[in-house]
Amino acid sequence: MRTLSFSHDGRMLASAASEDLIIDIAEVDSGEKITEITCEAPTFTVAWHPKRPVLAFACDDRDTYDRNRDAGTVKVFGLPSDNS
Repeated sequence: MRTLSFSHDGRMLASAASEDLIIDIAEVDSGEKITEITCEAPTFTVAWHPKRPVLAFACDDRDTYDRNRDAGTVKVFGLPSDNS
């Protein structure tokens, strides 16, 4: 296991292994998988928002034009959609 994080209310656990290209999100009480996030590179870290079910994560992304250079991107999962 490379990284894991509990949601603000302790109900969900996000975890990512260094060899897999997915982040698993599971219910803590039952261990049941809620969803998974597919990533294009191994995940370095995951962190939940302190008050909302929003997950930020950073992967070992590489620059599109120079594969030897880190891209340094942070991605967010779980933002509510804007239906206005």
